[in-house]
Amino acid sequence: MIILKKYTILPTAFFLVLIGSSLLSFGQNNEYSAYQSYFKVNSEISQVCDSLYYACANGGTIQMNEFYKQTSAFDLSNATLNDSMGYFVSRGLCQYLTGDLDKSVKSLFQAQLFADRTDNKRFSGIVGNHLGNVYYLLKDKKKALKFYNRVAQNDSAPSSARSSVLNNISVINYEYHEGATNSKTKDSLAEIIDKNYRASLKIQRATNDINNLAGTLSVMVPWFASRNMFDSAYYYEAECRELAIKHHLEGRIAFLNINLGKVMIKDGIFRLAIDTIQKAVDFYHGIKNIDQEIHALEVQTWAYDSLHEYEKSKNIYARMYAMQQESFTENTASSVGEFEARFNTQKKELENQRLVSENKTKQLKLNRLLLLVVSFAALGLGVFFFYRNKLKKNQLIIQEQEIKFKNKLIQTNMESEEKERKRIARELHDGVGQQISSIKLGLENIDISQKKTDGSLTELKRMVTDVLHSVRGISHQMMPLALQRFGLVKALEGLVDFMNENGKIAYSFENLNINELELEETKEVHIYRIAQELISNINKHSQASQATIQLHKQTGQLILTVSDNGLGMPEKSEKFGMGMPNIRSRVTAINGVLSLNSDTDETTFQIRVPV
Repeated sequence: MIILKKYTILPTAFFLVLIGSSLLSFGQNNEYSAYQSYFKVNSEISQVCDSLYYACANGGTIQMNEFYKQTSAFDLSNATLNDSMGYFVSRGLCQYLTGDLDKSVKSLFQAQLFADRTDNKRFSGIVGNHLGNVYYLLKDKKKALKFYNRVAQNDSAPSSARSSVLNNISVINYEYHEGATNSKTKDSLAEIIDKNYRASLKIQRATNDINNLAGTLSVMVPWFASRNMFDSAYYYEAECRELAIKHHLEGRIAFLNINLGKVMIKDGIFRLAIDTIQKAVDFYHGIKNIDQEIHALEVQTWAYDSLHEYEKSKNIYARMYAMQQESFTENTASSVGEFEARFNTQKKELENQRLVSENKTKQLKLNRLLLLVVSFAALGLGVFFFYRNKLKKNQLIIQEQEIKFKNKLIQTNMESEEKERKRIARELHDGVGQQISSIKLGLENIDISQKKTDGSLTELKRMVTDVLHSVRGISHQMMPLALQRFGLVKALEGLVDFMNENGKIAYSFENLNINELELEETKEVHIYRIAQELISNINKHSQASQATIQLHKQTGQLILTVSDNGLGMPEKSEKFGMGMPNIRSRVTAINGVLSLNSDTDETTFQIRVPV
């Protein structure tokens, strides 16, 4: 026996068949009769809705589309509660079968509201089953399970609805079972699946619900095969086939052949699997069920792949692709035909109204023309505002990208500038500074033999000392060693000491409880340069006698505050040249926020940087 993980049975396919079985059996079970007994045919609305529901239940596509068109013209403003319930559940079911799932959810929820309002638990079970099916196809398994469990616990729900949801709960749990990796989880899910299948079989056997019973037996075949319980799988296959043949359930037989083919592939019986699946292919091709035909063909490729007959698999995939393309074209043409039919129906209605009353017809035409103009105007405005908003969004995106690019360019330029400053500072300190220091040391060691040279040597030493201080000052401005070696706090302390030694303004540095500060080197450099630039502005323009630099942390932010008691700064002052733009660029580069408060007595700059 060969076990191929590739050919794990697809639970979604079982689910779709279970949905189909619950619909196709409506004419033979109690669910439709329950609906019919509740909605008495006592008005045009209830009569058409009753017919639409019956057409949906028995697969009458042409009749279903015709009745659906008729319900579209109904006015529910004066409808009875029963008429409204029948209207929403029949339209919701039809929308679900035609693939309009969003509208189906809305219609079925309206029906559910009416059922809850009247406390009709039996009807609530019917609607809940349909809602679960719709949510499953929308790939929302949690909501699907919510409605299925609600129906399963509703003792007043029709037996066919309860057995259907039990099967569907098993299918969803089977999907979870296939995706589970923990053995305990898989065992727990297997117990739930088996329990629900047994409960479903019990209900179907008790109510003699042959069609749904055959459907449950059919999906149990691959379930047992997936657990390598082949004897059970073949046993349920034989029971299902006997029932389907006896009661002429050709659709059940066709899908059973697909499931049996999957089991045979897993069991290593590839040739027989191909022949068995071909029967399903022929059946679905005959009734033009393209989705199931494609499903059967896909399973057939598994068998050919197992036999290494890849050319045949390739041909089947080509056929499947062509069928999908053809199906898409047919569905599109069908939609166009439906819209044309609606247009023709409205046109005939207008002609009949014109024959009844000329004045009424003119007024109606005028109203429709006005409505058309308003609709086109609304549509035009909608399109205009849509594209305008889209254009604005695109412009904002472009602006954001430009800002990011500019910031990145500024950041790159600043990083290049800092690297160059480091290099020059290192060369001044290690090269020129050391050489001047050596010259000064040599001058100090010269043995002065002639007094007349004393004054010249003394002056020479003073000049060398001044040059050495200047070089060290330039080196400190370019890149202080304290910032590289000890960090921002020590560097700011050194900057204040340097300004106090070489300037006229009294500077003070306040370190507010910052013992250790871990910052990126880039941020430290930017903050230090901002402080340098602000101090330079104070020296040049403030005419202050005192200035204070504060550094402290608060709620995830590092705050640098620089204040002086000078003249203040006018709002639109241009006397600072490139200083303020440089400061703003550096603040932006480190995602900071700059604030300024200035009057005639004091000017305060504050920079907040996230850390």
